[in-house]
Amino acid sequence: MTDWSYDTRLTYCYIQASLCTDTHVGVRAYFLDDEFVALSIQPYRKADEEFEFVSQEAADKVEQYLRSLFPSPKPSVNIIKDWDVSLYYTLDSTWQILPQYHTHGLLDGKTPVTIVEKCGSWNNYGEDTEYVIVEGEDKRKKRVKLSDIQMLVGAYYQNARQIPYNGTSSKI
Repeated sequence: MTDWSYDTRLTYCYIQASLCTDTHVGVRAYFLDDEFVALSIQPYRKADEEFEFVSQEAADKVEQYLRSLFPSPKPSVNIIKDWDVSLYYTLDSTWQILPQYHTHGLLDGKTPVTIVEKCGSWNNYGEDTEYVIVEGEDKRKKRVKLSDIQMLVGAYYQNARQIPYNGTSSKI
């Protein structure tokens, strides 16, 4: 880490100074390598210090100097080593169901199903929040564990309907 406390390339002096509570404020003249480059004003303690440069060239020199104080480290990057991405994912609780994404899936990775109802209730944090009622292609309904349904990554259902809670732990 660089210690700038002894660096004297960028200096200032007050042209007009005053004390606001416990802070020196006022108008300052800034010098880079003994060359006048900017004026600043800070009218009171909690105000921002506003700068005006003598030229664009002076502003560029100050910017270049300030950037030299903080060298940019090479950004670290994480490299994917084992590319094993599934097209499907699972949910563990009915609290995670978003109707626009989770209305259809594959039961046990094979059978296409539509989620028609969530089991449990808002007051029940138990096992029932792990189950849903699904309807297969044969229109038969059954109660299954939500984690047994694989959801397609990136699936979005534009006309999704809200999947209701039945408020009970009914078995089908």
